Parts: sequence; structure tokens; C-alpha cells
Amino acid sequence: MKTKLLDESLCNALLQAQAPLLPPPERARALRDRVLGRLHASRPGNPLQHLTVHEGEGIWVPLMPGIDMKLLREDASTRSYLLRMAPGTRVSPHAHSLDEECMVLEGDVWLGEVHAHAGDYHLAHSGVPHGVVSSDGGCLLFLRGQKQYPDMRAG
Repeated sequence: MKTKLLDESLCNALLQAQAPLLPPPERARALRDRVLGRLHASRPGNPLQHLTVHEGEGIWVPLMPGIDMKLLREDASTRSYLLRMAPGTRVSPHAHSLDEECMVLEGDVWLGEVHAHAGDYHLAHSGVPHGVVSSDGGCLLFLRGQKQYPDMRAG
């Protein structure tokens, strides 16, 4: 015979009151990559056919306060992703080991000394540092570049 120490409603209340336990960032990235890999692999048809990621698909992942990333595609050395910057956010100067392409989809962004607006394209060449990346009013960017993130602390 089983003895109940706590009734079910009390157990549920205690469980719901617990703060979520988040995995370390490396584990969270690995889990996200695994889920996205399964999502792409589960699409019907040949996996070498076109890839479409609809607006409501994918996961926005916080990179730093006010800056979120949504991975679209990744291969051995590069990744394509969306970057959403809240108004007033900044990223420290950094360089990339591969060329990085940037298309401003919404809002405006300062890429060092370059002020780019919706519809503008910017290419940051590999090995050449660019200045602070910031957005006064917020922006949405499409980026394609190196797989590993450079050191992009808030600046």
C-alpha cells in the first residue's frame, strides 16, 4: 500500500511555483541545433530541395540583453540568421574570420561609421574589424557569416 505524503493539488502548486531551470548556453545551443536539424530533416521530399523557413517557424534565442537571434540555416562553416536589436542596444567592435553579409530588413543600424536603413546591404570583410554596431530605434537584420560567433559583448 502506497502512502501519499502530499496531496496532488499541493504537489502541483509547488511544481508550478518553481522557477524554470535553464541549461548552460552551450547545451541550449546544442539542443536548439538538434531540434532545428530534426525539423529540417522531417520536411517531406529530398533534403537537398529548397529550404523555406516561414515567419512563425524557428526559435528566437537571446544573445545578450535586447538582442535576439533566429537561426535560419547552418552548414560546416557558415550560418544565416536574423538578428533583432531593441532600441538603444549596442555590440562592441569585432572582426570575423569570414566575410559577413548584412541586409537591413526593418529599422536602421549603425555599423561602425555606416548608417544603414531598411533595404541597405553591408559587407564586412573577413579580418577587418568594424566599429560598434548599434540601433537607436531598433532593427531587424539578415546576416550570413561565420558559424562561430565573434566576441560581441554589449558595448
